[in-house]
Amino acid sequence: MLNTTIILVWLGLVGGAMGMLLQYQYTPGSVITVEDLQDMRMLDQVHSQNEQAILFFLHPSCSCSRASIAEMARVQALHPVPITVVCSELDDDFRVQVESALGKVNFICDVEGHVHNAYQAHTSGHVIYISNKTVLYAGGVTAARGHEGGNAYASALEHCIEHQQQMESTSVVFGCDL
Repeated sequence: MLNTTIILVWLGLVGGAMGMLLQYQYTPGSVITVEDLQDMRMLDQVHSQNEQAILFFLHPSCSCSRASIAEMARVQALHPVPITVVCSELDDDFRVQVESALGKVNFICDVEGHVHNAYQAHTSGHVIYISNKTVLYAGGVTAARGHEGGNAYASALEHCIEHQQQMESTSVVFGCDL
């Protein structure tokens, strides 16, 4: 009887912990729509030298950033677009990690959060794709926190780049808070 009780309690605890992990893994950060970003004055600053640009918001200490970087590398391999990485802190290790995956990128060290607040990007892994001064995509590129692999969000970004069409629905971002 005592062994059965211990086993049931143990199973309940393990099941509860697994449920909490799954809930965390599949809970996105804040969501914005493409329409929310169309009047951004900062678009001119990022977009001034390129017809197309990607703003990629990352938290260097977030383990989810590695998966987002890997997914962005897959997108970049098919559709090279100039990338500006916006991060709260920038050290040499993080710079090397990003550039080894994505190649030459621009970095903005946004210590005070002005850039990510202006673009309403509050979650690591947030991507904003701009073409001809119009935001065509705003969202993430992973299907869950810290998980690489083909997914609808990266495919939606690829579609926007390939067809120069604004995304039709809201895309979520899975990652740590910026």
